[in-house]
This record gives sequence, C-alpha cells and structure tokens, in this order.
Amino acid sequence: MPPAEEEEPPSTAASRSSGATGRNFPVVAVGASAGGLEAFTALLRRLPAQTGMAFVFIQHLDPTHESRLAQLLSRETVMPVTFAEDGEVLSPNRVYVIPPNTTMTISGLTLTLGPRAAAATAVDSFLRSLALSQQERAIAVILSGTGSDGTLGVQAISEEGGIVLVQAPQTAKFDGMPRSAVATGCADFVLPPEGIAAELARIAAEPHLVSRGIPNLEPHFPHSEKDFRAVLDLIREHTGIDFSRYRQTTVKRRLLRRLGLLRRKDLGDYLRHLKENPEEAQSLAQDILIRVTRFFRDPEGFEALSTHVFPALIRSTPPGQPVRIWVPGCSSGEEAYSIAISFLETAEQLQSRVPVQVFATDVNESAIEKARRGRYPENIAGDISQERLSRFFVRTGREHQVSRRLRDACIFSRHDLLNDPPLARMDLISCRNLLIYLESVQEDVFLRFHFALNPGGFLLLGKSESAASFPELFAPVDKKARLYVRQECARYPAPAYGDAKEEVLAREPRFGRRLDLCAQADRILVERYGPPRVVVNRDLDPVGHAGVRTPSSGMESGKILDELRKTRAEELKNAVRTASETGESIRIGELRLGEGSFSEEFSVEVTPLEPERDHFLIVFERRGEMDLPAGSAGQADIRKYESRIAHLQRQLASSRTHLESVISEHEAANEEVVAPNEELQSLNQELESSKEELEAANEELTTINQELQVRNAELDRAREFAEATIDTVRGPLAVLGPDLRVLRVNPAFYRVFGLEPDAVKDRYLYELGNGQFNVPRLRAMLEEALPQNRVIEDYELEYEAPSAGRRVLLLNARRFEREDRILLAIEDVTEKKRIEEELRYVQKMEAIGYLASGIAHDFNNLLTGVIGSASLVLESLADDDFHRPTLEGIISAGERAAQLTQQLLAYAGKGRFYLERLDLSEEVVKACRLIHVSIPHNVQLRLYLDSHLPLLLADRSQLQQVVTNLIINAVEATGSGGGIVEVRTGRQAVTGERLPDLTPGQKVVPGEFVFLEVVDNGPGMDEETKRKIFDPFFTTKFTGRGLGLAAVLGIVRQHRGIVQVRSAPGRGTSFRVLFCVDETVHASLPEDLSREDLQGAGTVLVVDDEELIRNFSKAALEQYGYRVLLAKDGQEALELMRQESENIRVVLFDAEIPDTDELETLAGIRRIMPDIPLIICSGLGEVPHERYAGQAVEFLTKPFTVRQLARKVKETIKPEPPAGPAQS
Repeated sequence: MPPAEEEEPPSTAASRSSGATGRNFPVVAVGASAGGLEAFTALLRRLPAQTGMAFVFIQHLDPTHESRLAQLLSRETVMPVTFAEDGEVLSPNRVYVIPPNTTMTISGLTLTLGPRAAAATAVDSFLRSLALSQQERAIAVILSGTGSDGTLGVQAISEEGGIVLVQAPQTAKFDGMPRSAVATGCADFVLPPEGIAAELARIAAEPHLVSRGIPNLEPHFPHSEKDFRAVLDLIREHTGIDFSRYRQTTVKRRLLRRLGLLRRKDLGDYLRHLKENPEEAQSLAQDILIRVTRFFRDPEGFEALSTHVFPALIRSTPPGQPVRIWVPGCSSGEEAYSIAISFLETAEQLQSRVPVQVFATDVNESAIEKARRGRYPENIAGDISQERLSRFFVRTGREHQVSRRLRDACIFSRHDLLNDPPLARMDLISCRNLLIYLESVQEDVFLRFHFALNPGGFLLLGKSESAASFPELFAPVDKKARLYVRQECARYPAPAYGDAKEEVLAREPRFGRRLDLCAQADRILVERYGPPRVVVNRDLDPVGHAGVRTPSSGMESGKILDELRKTRAEELKNAVRTASETGESIRIGELRLGEGSFSEEFSVEVTPLEPERDHFLIVFERRGEMDLPAGSAGQADIRKYESRIAHLQRQLASSRTHLESVISEHEAANEEVVAPNEELQSLNQELESSKEELEAANEELTTINQELQVRNAELDRAREFAEATIDTVRGPLAVLGPDLRVLRVNPAFYRVFGLEPDAVKDRYLYELGNGQFNVPRLRAMLEEALPQNRVIEDYELEYEAPSAGRRVLLLNARRFEREDRILLAIEDVTEKKRIEEELRYVQKMEAIGYLASGIAHDFNNLLTGVIGSASLVLESLADDDFHRPTLEGIISAGERAAQLTQQLLAYAGKGRFYLERLDLSEEVVKACRLIHVSIPHNVQLRLYLDSHLPLLLADRSQLQQVVTNLIINAVEATGSGGGIVEVRTGRQAVTGERLPDLTPGQKVVPGEFVFLEVVDNGPGMDEETKRKIFDPFFTTKFTGRGLGLAAVLGIVRQHRGIVQVRSAPGRGTSFRVLFCVDETVHASLPEDLSREDLQGAGTVLVVDDEELIRNFSKAALEQYGYRVLLAKDGQEALELMRQESENIRVVLFDAEIPDTDELETLAGIRRIMPDIPLIICSGLGEVPHERYAGQAVEFLTKPFTVRQLARKVKETIKPEPPAGPAQS
C-alpha cells in the first residue's frame, strides 16, 4: 500500500499564492546609507513573512568593521536573515545582507561578491545588475542616506519595467539618497518605510505586476483590445506621441504594470480614469518611453567610433565646416555628451581644430530638458574616468555639471522620429537601443537614416540591433560594434512623414516589391502557427527572423539564439559548418529555456539556405511529453517497476520503526540533561539580550562614525574653501589666539599695514607695527571675546600711518564657533569717512546757501528799488544841485549793502563775476596798499611774490576780497602781542594725487595752478576749530560777523580753485589758495556809453512781483524813450502779450516770481511771439544759464542802476525793420 500523501510545506504554498513558483519570483533590493538601520527595521517590522519575494539589503558599511547588521535585522522579522555569500542562489522569503567591504551583483538569481569599489556606489552596482537580470521582476527600494548612490540604479530598474519605491525624504534621517532618487522621475511610490512595506505586500498579491514575458491581457481584461486602442488614442491626443507603432508587447507590459500600480480592476476602469485625469496620459507615456541611458554605454561602440569613424570624418571634413552628428532617442543626454567627448578627444589626438555639432533629439520633452541642464549625480564617476570628469565637467555640490565647451557642442530638441521630418546632411547617426522598440516600422526608420546621412556617412546601432536586413542601404564596418556605412542606392524612395506617409504607403509598396497573395497567405500561416526561427550568417549574426515569440514563455527567437550561443556555441558552429558542407539539415540536442512553469524544451535544427549556403535557417521546435509505448514489453516493465516499489516501501517501513525506537531511547536520556540546562539557558538568554542591545548600539555608532568621516571630509573641503576665501578678501583679516597672539593673516594685512611675515607671525596683536592696535579699550574687548562670546562690531580706530597719514579703521571681531579663535576683520574707512564728511558739508552748505540766496534775493529786490530810484532822480538833477550829494550817499550806501549780499551769494556759490586777465602778485600789492593803514605796527607784513606768474582769469573785486580777508584774518590771529605775517605767490602743478589738508567738499582737478599763501605765527588752531572756520557766522573773535572765510571759500570754489589749511596749536596757521590758470573763458568789461547812445524806442513789457521795481523800471525806461507795460505775474504778462503782440519788442522778466512757473510762462510768450527777445532778471547774483539752455535770452542781475538797465535793453532789442516801398 502506498504511503499517505504528505502535507505541502507552508512556505511553498505561500510562495505559490504570491506568484513565486520555482525560480520565478521577484527580487527586492533595498539600498540605504546613513540612517539606514532605523529605516531597515521599520520596513521589516511591517513586511509579511510570506511574500514570495527575496530581499537583498545593501548599505554602506565600514570596510574595517565587522558588521552585525544581519543579526540586528533578524530580530525584526521571522524570515531568515543572513549575510550574502559569493555564488549563493536566492530563495524567496529570505533576507540577504551585503557583507562589509564588498561590491555585490546578481546574474539570474546567483549573487556575485567582489572587492569594494573606491566610490560609494554599492547600491547602483547591484541595482544595475538586478535590472538586467530580473527586468520586470526587479524591485528597488531607496531609504535614508547621504549622497546620490542608487540614482543610476533606479533609472535602470525603471528602464527594464521594474518597480521603484523611495522613502519620503521628510521621513528619512538623511534625505540625500531619497531626494536624488525622486529627482530622476522614476519613483513609482514615495512613502514612509511602513507604507513601502504595505505596498510590497500588495505587489506580492498581484503577481502580474512583476511577471516576465508577454502579458496576456485577455484573462485580466475581457474584450480589452478595443479599450487598448482607445488608451493609445488618448495618449496620442494628450501627448502627441503615437505608441501604436511601438513594440506592442512593451506597451502592453507597461500598461498592465500601470493598472496594478493604480489599483484599477480592468482596462475599462483604467480608461475611465484616463478620461477623468488627462495628466495620467503623460504619466503613462513617461512610463512607456525609455528614459534611461548612461555615459559611454557599450564601450565597443565608442572604440569603433574613435578608431574608424572620427578620424575619417576629421580628414574628410572641409575647413571651417563642423562634423554633424545626430543622436535620435537621446533620452537625458548621456549618449550625446559621450559622443561629443569621444570626438573632442580624438580631435585633440590628431591635433585637429575641426568642430563638432551633435544634434540630440528625443520625443520625451522632460528628458530633453534634463539633457539641456547637463547636471548629473556624483556617482556617474562609475561610468566616466576621473580624467574626463576633470576635463569636461564642473563639480557643483553633489552633482557634475557639463562644461561650457561640451555643452556648446550639443543641441537638444524634441523630435518624433516616426512622424517628424528627419534631419539631413549628417556625417554620423548613433541610434542605439531604440530600434528594438520599433519592430514594425524598422524599414521606415532605416530609410529615414539613409536619407539623413551624407554619402559615406556612418550608422551606429545597439548590441541587439542590426541593419543586416537592409544590405542595399547599409554595409557593415564593424559587425561586433554594430557600425555600418551608408550605401549609395537609387532603388529606395525617400522616406515619407506626417500626413503624406500613409498616402505613400498606400500608393507604392516599399522596395518596389509587389505582394503575392499566395505568398502572403503562406507567411501568415507560418507566423501564426510555425515554430520560432531565425536566419543567421556564418558568424551566427541574425539577418532576419520570424516567429518572434514562443506561445507560452514569450521568449523572442533572438533571445533563444543568444542563449544557445552562450551555452552551446561550439555545437552550434559545428552544426552550421556541417550543414554548409553537406547541404542537409543538422539537429542539435534538446535545449531548455525559462524557469518554473514558464520553462520550455526545444530541439534545434539548422538548415542551409541555397544556393550559396552562406545563410542558415535555425528552427526551434517545441518538445512535448512522450507517451509510453504500448505492448507487452512495456507492460512487463511496468510490473517489474511496481514490484520493485513495493519492496522498497517495505524496507522503508522497517527502517522507520527502528528509527522511532532509537529516538525514544535518546529522548529518555535527554530528560536528565534538560532540567539542569534550563537555568543556564535562562541566564544565556539574558546575556544574549544584553549582547543584542550592545550590538544594535554598536551598529548605529558604526554607521554614525562613517557618516562623521564623510562630514569630516566635507569640513576639510569647507576649511580649504574658507582659507582660500580669506586669502582673496581685499580687506585685512587676522586670526587670533586666546592670548591675542596672531596665528594667521591674509595677504591684505601685510599690504595695508606694510608689515613683513616675520614681524607678524606669533606676535601679539598690540605689538604690531607702530603700536596702532595697542589701545587699552580694544585690548580689553578682544580679551572678553572668547570667555564671554562677545562680538565686536564697528569699533573705530584712528592712527597715523607712516606713508599714508591719518587712517581710520573699523574693526569687527567674533569668536569661531566651537574653537578658541578670534576672527578679526579690519576695514579701512578713511576714504569713506572723508566722503561722508564732504557729503555732510555739502548738504550743510546747500542748506545755508539756500537761506543766503533767499535773503540776498529779497534784499537785492529792495536795493534795486532804492538804488534805481535814487539813480533815476540823480539823472534828472543838475551837476550843482545841492540834493546831488544826498542822492549819491544813498546810492553809495546801497552799493555797500549790495556788497554784503554779494558776500552771502559768494558763499552760496552764486556770486556775480566780471572776469578779466589779472596778475595775482599785482593784485596782492594793490590789496596790501589798501589795508596797510589798518595793520598794527607790531605786526610785520612780509611779501614774497613771484613776478613772472601767468595771468589769472578772475573777478578783480572778488580776488581783492580773498586777499584782503586772508591777510586781515592772519593779522588778527597774531593777537595783541604782534607777530609776523608772510604772503607768498607762486606756481604749482597739481597731479591726480590727493592733496593734504583740503577743506571738505573740494575736488582736485589736475592742471597748472598759481597759489596765494598767507602764513602767520599766531597760536594756531586745533582740529575742532579747523573744521568750523569756513562755517558762516563762526568766529573766534569778540567782533566780526564770521563771513570773511566763508566768503573766501565761496569765491575760490566759484573760480574752480582749492583752499588748503595747515594749522596746529602753538605752530601758527597757513592758508594756501590755488587758482587754475588754463581757463579759456573770456569776459568783456562794459563800455561807458553816453545818454544819447542809450536812447531807444518801442514797447517794453516788465514782469516783476515787486511794485517798487516795476515802477522804477517804467520810469527809467520811459526816460530813455521807451513805452513800458507792467505785469505782476505770468498770467498778466500773457494777457498783455496777446493784446500788444504787434508792439512789444522786448520782455524784462523776473526769474523769482512767487506762484509762477517762469519756464511755462516763457514758453507761452514764445508761442505768441516766437522771436521776441527776453531779459531774465535775478536777485541771486549769477543767473543759472543751464536752466534756460536752448532759449535766446539775456541776463541782468539785481540790483542795477538806470544806465545798466537802459544799456541791457538797448543791447537786446532788435532794430526796427526798414520800411518797404509804398503800396499802390
């Protein structure tokens, strides 16, 4: 009797329920770095024990530390947790941990361990190998960690159709790795570790999400083909991409995966979701498109380019023309940049200056944008040599930015290879790993490439692609590298695109071939029901294929061929050779492919194709189960086997009885041992518990220690950066120790203070230089900076520099964080202080000048009335009239009052000038004669005058005032005890260098100057007094108005001169005034005119707000024959102009009428009479000519006499035009 059936183990049942049958189960790679232990444990706690998945944990571990990570993780799950071993085969429902100091990869389900790479790329290395090995069954999980390891790996997983889950950065202890993974756009889920565990459990319950092979939609989505086409139409509508011409298996696989991720029950449900959420179309399109590549992928191809292509193109390209390269399907740009780098290196080796222009295109707009930015994660160092990184990239934080030279060589643009017109005049096209997704339209694509290439242009394809089916278009150059050259062929039409494409396809069959209906029927039968097959040449390269997949496993005939060449290459080559020689079909033994229920067994038959026998048809025939042969011999064998089985069963039962007896004896013996061991086991458990706690703490400390090492390296780089920054700062910087000893200074410190390194290093700060830092208050503040963490801000320090004079410094100091160091920053603000002082002075002078101008204006208006009226009466009196002296006294008093206002205006910079060529020494002599009587006898006046000075263009009266005021001021400074006053004149050349002792607000203009210097040996002045002596109304004497020196400064400034003052207590005072002698402006003096010469005729309009001035002007001008009209403001003036426009010959207009805009009024006058002469009057001394720039005006300053007014009107008024002949 046969034994009873044994119950199936639970793990096996669970594996089957989750889709893990045999060797067909998903592999989950979990990558982390710093903070990974915490994330690992949170993930494992929530993971079910029976998922049917294998878990591989990769963490950056200390290479010198014996890790306990496996033991720590084993406490969080009932799944077995072990360190991975080299050659170990993965099993489901187990956890494998990468050992320290290793790099791990996977092939199939077998792990391979190798030495640790120099860069931290353990996660990327494993994920890339997992993507190639498991494809859709690969699942990547990225958890906490610094850096960007895993970024390239998740891209590879996504490319192969796997699933990517990333820890939400805000939940990670270190968010560098999660953020970098999310930035790739490949993350299917961004969740906390607990959410990732729940999602993995859901994926395990839906095995079609991670199944390999061609997805069969029918079991999941009844009547799905119509809905599938509707999905493609919606994608084309929202994205402009037509996926109906892409490889349908890829599209369906990604669509099925998308349904599972979004938890849609069937395709109709997903279609409704797509219609309600148009943005999902973009997500699905991004999922279908292959977005992943890497730098220098498939090195054989780049070797072929450097060896065969680039040298040939460089030699054949005309001077001044670039080599043109097209990279369709460029994805995120790595391929395009790699080709550009390879070309530039080849050109440098050949010493060629031929430029390159790479046109990189892709239908994926987001990939193009990433390529344009040219920023890639730091772990591309695994694909690019350090030399290339340093030459063609710039490190920016944790990224590498392509250099400007490389970026300029590449042009990125969106382009649909199937629907947009192809590019033209290309020397090279690199289209790698794109044609495998365009099986149904390869002929059209190759025609496009043929059209785009120049004669003799090159085509580079991927390893799994070939142009052998189109020998008329392309000839091989390097078969291994898949490099081809364009063939000249007139048989092929130009490719069609856009709306014209369908018309061309309907109008003319490709390659001029006519379809035979019978042949077409035969082909359909073979395609649907025939076995997988492939046509190869003698080198076993496929040149055409049919029967693309086997019905059950979904394997391509090309993949079956690849497997055959890997495992039984010699046998296959011998079969090809024999078939070629004999002309007969040769069979090869059985070949098993696939895993679990998806595995299949094939027999292989090689048949030569006539007549050359250079090509061979390889047919893969599926093997079925073989029935036992019928007959007596078979029945006898069966009886013999049944007898043998019964005998073995009896032996097994006897062995089992004996074994049970032995076990009972051992159990009885063990009972005596078990009791004493219970206490030891209890103690051991306590020790194990304590040990586990220590190991957990130690593991965490190890991880933190490794992170600290990384941070220390970053700090070293930051310190180097800080030191470089200190050295390049223009202002002085010093680093001080706790005792204020100088530890380090920057070059600016040596330069500013004129010190040598030997005089600074290890010296105390207060000992440096001439003791400028030996200030008790500063020293006390610095000594408090460390113990009290005190910050010194803008401490002002003045000192005398040996070569630069008085300097003003601002000191700022603070303590270095966590270090007993003081950073002292010094700023030389001497020039800034000078400018601020000048600005304050100018602002103060402007305010006082505005006040002085207002007073002078009003006073001059009054004086104009007084002097004018008096001079008007005086004009009418006889020479012997006894009233004449009285009137002349009134006029003289008014003129003295006018001189006082002139001093105010001179100070305000608005004085009136009558310029003439003067000899400064002669003017000094004249002034000394006038004031000689007022100089006390105990004061000696000594003159040292240069008799050969160049003439000075100046106002004589104001120059006399400067000389007089300076000499009188010096005499008074000697005091009652007398003294010596020296007056000097001479010449002085002034360069652009700063002059010492300048008064505020003055600017030095280089040139030739004459100077007047007045020196006394009086008591001198302190700094405070020096700063105030030019202020109006400031005086140190008991009498006086305090306007003398203020007027001097105003006059000198108006003459574009300079005033220097040198004085110190007990050392006397020196005033030096410099006047520029290269002035070219000339002013003519008024000529004396007789009364008869000033007579005139015509109407004069006088506009002034002062009634006294209006009346005086009217009386004065009428006396000289003029008719006068009066207006008190602009409005009255315009009314009179309209009424008297034919009579008025000149307008006399006051420039300071309240509530009147003189420019607007003058514009109105010009509109009425465009050519009317205008005379502007002002009580502010010199009228601002620039205010009336572009207008024909004359100027008259107040106060003025009758004759001055009459003369100005006479000069301004236009003569009457001569009378014309009488009209008849």
